[in-house]
Amino acid sequence: MRAFPLYINQMLHACQLAHEHLNRHIHKRDVLKHTINTTLLVAELKLGHKTICASFLKHVPECSPIALDDIHAEFGKEVHDIIVNIQKLKNISTPPRQKDLKTVRHMFLAVSKELRAIILKMCSLIDWLKNLDDLPPEEQKKRAVEAMEIYAPIADMLGMWGLKWQLEDYAFKILVPQEYQKIEKRFHIDEKKNRDKYIERTRRILLKEAKKAGIDCEISGRLKHFYSIYQKMQNKRKAFNEIYDVFALTVVVDTIDDCYRMLGIIH
Repeated sequence: MRAFPLYINQMLHACQLAHEHLNRHIHKRDVLKHTINTTLLVAELKLGHKTICASFLKHVPECSPIALDDIHAEFGKEVHDIIVNIQKLKNISTPPRQKDLKTVRHMFLAVSKELRAIILKMCSLIDWLKNLDDLPPEEQKKRAVEAMEIYAPIADMLGMWGLKWQLEDYAFKILVPQEYQKIEKRFHIDEKKNRDKYIERTRRILLKEAKKAGIDCEISGRLKHFYSIYQKMQNKRKAFNEIYDVFALTVVVDTIDDCYRMLGIIH
């Protein structure tokens, strides 16, 4: 039988240790389930097998006799360092709103020199925000503020917009639930289907025109997330039905010249 590559064996072993030692609850949350959900989010980002191992193992030292030195010996320095940096982030409390949040964000980045630790923390926080029902309201709000004021801006700084949007929307749902529900109602499933069709139709038109012009490109579309729509409503002092740019298209081309040519086609 053909042996698995070393990196596959390491991920399988990390997964096995998680299953063996994380069968417990924190704040009524199943730690193993939370770990698996977080790791699935991390895997989508394609940050490498060491980050996946760290995601499986980040709660193991606090839930078992396995120490950080054991993880270093078994999985190497990179996995060990990611977990150490995640623990450093846990020791920084979320600041009150009146403090200098910009300074605190830079402090987070300085404390955790390993960016993968910050990204893993974001994925963990997203899973917490999606499953806060069993937490008391003050704990829910604390995590939502942490997401909105600390990690979403850092995700923006790092260009991790998919994480930024999720952090903002889940935090928005907790911090301003009435406004979230209003926008959610307007995004009725039938309306969303129509918008998805409109996005796809627009995408195909642009791809056809780009092909005619000999431009090789990739085009993707998405509905804008609820918090960005809410911000537009607040900044422009408009109702939902007065906000027209509720979806976006992203066009990726190979050269600066193609970028300007594509911009002309869009216009």
